[in-house]
Amino acid sequence: MLNQLISNIHKITRDGKESYFGKRWGADAGLKKTVSRQDYTFDDVSKASPAKQLREQILTAYQSTPSAESKLFVEKLTNDSLSFLAKRRGLQLQQMKAEAICNESMTALVSRVFDRIEQYSVELNAYLGCTDLQTSLTRPAHVREVTRYSKNRQPLETVTYFRARLASPTWSLIIRGKDSTVEVFLLPVGKSLGLTKSEADYEPIFVLTATLIKSIQEVEWELEDRGLTQMREQALSMEMFVRLIEATRNELEMDTVYDSSIEY
Repeated sequence: MLNQLISNIHKITRDGKESYFGKRWGADAGLKKTVSRQDYTFDDVSKASPAKQLREQILTAYQSTPSAESKLFVEKLTNDSLSFLAKRRGLQLQQMKAEAICNESMTALVSRVFDRIEQYSVELNAYLGCTDLQTSLTRPAHVREVTRYSKNRQPLETVTYFRARLASPTWSLIIRGKDSTVEVFLLPVGKSLGLTKSEADYEPIFVLTATLIKSIQEVEWELEDRGLTQMREQALSMEMFVRLIEATRNELEMDTVYDSSIEY
């Protein structure tokens, strides 16, 4: 399926005309430019959605322009913190700054992907209501977990990931980022509670890696050795959501077959 995704993304990037999500679900006609998307929105539901109201509040907060004093304060505190961490870890300041640039880019990428998936989830939930295909979300956040304890249960090793989660009643889509890598997992919903320990038993369905271009101090992301353009990023977000819905539907179909085979 991944090879097909890459092939479709390549075609979209080249042509720039077809909707990957519409093509995937055979709904191209509903997404053509001649059709107004406003005709298919659920205004009453959207306005009443707590998630939508929260997003609007956050957006309003971010739109406020910070003062010059605030910018200088944050810049100085950031530089001082980087110097402190570099000294503490025995690293050169430039190396520490490079890690910080990659980390900032990673959190931005995970947040963008999550925001797109959240949009798909909110709109699908508004249409389907409380059904077996309803999804819930956990916003991206840095989660620190203990991976190894001493004999008297004192933490010996910890790991921190920038995590986001989308779950149906039966499956979880996990997006986790650390430094210059973002991994995506699809696993049974009960397994997601174990975090890294449970995820170690599964192969990620997608892995994105970052390269820092030192000459311009910018980060380039790749998926399977190909650059992650804005178009590919959008198609990838759609594919993640589709994978979750398909896994849930397959699980429900298996349950239906099993139930129908029981004799009473």
